[in-house]
Amino acid sequence: RPSKLWAANFRSGPSGSWKPLFADPVDAGTRVEVVERLEEADGRLFYRIVAPARARGYMLRTQVREATPQEVESHLKAARARPAEEIENREAAEYIARDASPVQNGTREEIEQAANEATGANTDVLGLNEPTTPTTDDADESLLEPIVPVDDDASDASTTLESGLRTNVPVVEQSSTPTTTPATTTPNTTGRADDVFRPAFRSPGSDAASATTTPGTTPNTGPATTPTATPGANPSVETIDQSSGTPVERPLLTPSELEIKFQQVFRQREEQAEYDELISEYRRTLAAMASDPASQRLRTQLERRLTWLEIKSDHRRVALEFQRASESEALAEQNVASKIRQLAQNRTYTVVGRLVPSTVYDGKRLPLMYRVMTVGPQAPRTIGYLRPDDASDLSAKVGYVVGILGEATLDNSLKLNIIRPDEVDILGATTLAGETADIDQ
Repeated sequence: RPSKLWAANFRSGPSGSWKPLFADPVDAGTRVEVVERLEEADGRLFYRIVAPARARGYMLRTQVREATPQEVESHLKAARARPAEEIENREAAEYIARDASPVQNGTREEIEQAANEATGANTDVLGLNEPTTPTTDDADESLLEPIVPVDDDASDASTTLESGLRTNVPVVEQSSTPTTTPATTTPNTTGRADDVFRPAFRSPGSDAASATTTPGTTPNTGPATTPTATPGANPSVETIDQSSGTPVERPLLTPSELEIKFQQVFRQREEQAEYDELISEYRRTLAAMASDPASQRLRTQLERRLTWLEIKSDHRRVALEFQRASESEALAEQNVASKIRQLAQNRTYTVVGRLVPSTVYDGKRLPLMYRVMTVGPQAPRTIGYLRPDDASDLSAKVGYVVGILGEATLDNSLKLNIIRPDEVDILGATTLAGETADIDQ
């Protein structure tokens, strides 16, 4: 169907592209050269193409400066050196081709071809369409800039490492409002490693897709390299399989999956956010990535996310220490402990705390586990994770103070207990004030 085609956003990828390449839609059936096919996790399909002639290009303001008088004079001098009749014949030929030739109702490319045949002139008479290659060397990549939320079901097109690690088109920050330039966008032939639209790892068959010719919606870029991951680079992180009691390895998250988790944790309240758990997953993925120039840009962005999480985790730790020092902690804990002992009816529980869902361990890519948090007026903290078996349904007990009977195993990577429950009793409900109230059982 007719489309204005979208100029690629260098920071947010295909789904974040929003500026058109043309003021008017390109006719349906126009043939374009496909560079790469990109399919997102939600099923949306994009084609990265070589931009057609006369497409508008966009650059960051930081990459554009005003021409000096010497540069202006040099350009005008070169333009004046061209034969005047060439320019006049070109304008006349375009008029004739548009209004009097057999292709007057054809596409713009057909009209221009007819004008070229009539005059033998070059379409770039004044040299205004010098090829330009967009770069992002001066782009601000700081993670302290506002972060663009990512939908839970949205991720970039994933590819596959030879070692089994799945990865994707680099997740990059949203750019500032681009500046329009009259230059024609042409394919990037430099093969630069910092080309932001080149995946850090290419999937098999991606080069074959570039040989097709299909109407597209994305701009051009250059060739990509295919680095490989070092076999055995995945860190040994143990999680206890509660059914067999043997250690099992958690699956590695791809960069796009890490970004989705990051956005979810970013929206959590600081005192309850799972910073430390997500830090562990970032470190595992970084340790499994290949150390080569092509993936360095993606690695840098993941390390920036990791640094932000570590800063937030340290800030929360200091804030909690200050808060605990300023509260009458002993009295509050004594009151809560007294209520729990009364509700427990002299039963000895493995863990007692408030049951809440986990954002990181939600049962999709990582195992389904529930967080067990402390109760009382002081700032809550995670004291363990509850991993239910297939027969357990703990969703009805979320939000309540519960007593858990079962076997607790220390997870070395989380440094927390993972509990396999035999019995979970509701002891009380948690009010907004953080106090517990009895429930008839």
